[in-house]
Amino acid sequence: MSNRSDEDVHFRQYPSILDELGYFQISCKAEQILHNAANNSIALLGEKASKDLLDHICSISGFSEAELLTNYDLFEKSLYKVLGKGAEVILCSLKRELLIQVVMIDPNITIGEIRNPRLKVGDILKRIQVVDAVEFVHKIPSHSHIAFLYTNDNSKIKC
Repeated sequence: MSNRSDEDVHFRQYPSILDELGYFQISCKAEQILHNAANNSIALLGEKASKDLLDHICSISGFSEAELLTNYDLFEKSLYKVLGKGAEVILCSLKRELLIQVVMIDPNITIGEIRNPRLKVGDILKRIQVVDAVEFVHKIPSHSHIAFLYTNDNSKIKC
């Protein structure tokens, strides 16, 4: 039976293995947007307090600031672990920032979807990722080769 930390170590090695093989990762717009929104939401605490909070979370979790701010699940769990219910203020601000971003880049989102209280941060990030993937596929030069993996036919049709 493998232990969770062994899986994490192997998972963290994949980017360097791919680098050695000549593959490169394309920066994901959703990660950049999440990073900025998380940073802005924590900044509500003030410059010193937000820096101290991030440093504390990084020291107890073992993750870098970039890893925390670009992985919503990890960010959310870490905030709740440190702040308890107080994390909700930061997470609500983050969701609001993400909604603003998705409205600007996804013309298909409706007011009903935006107002839906069941709309989760993960859902918003998925919408941003879909728009990002479609834009990427449309912009690549004809001589470039990529692998496009999709989970449903709607994704394939959009590209």
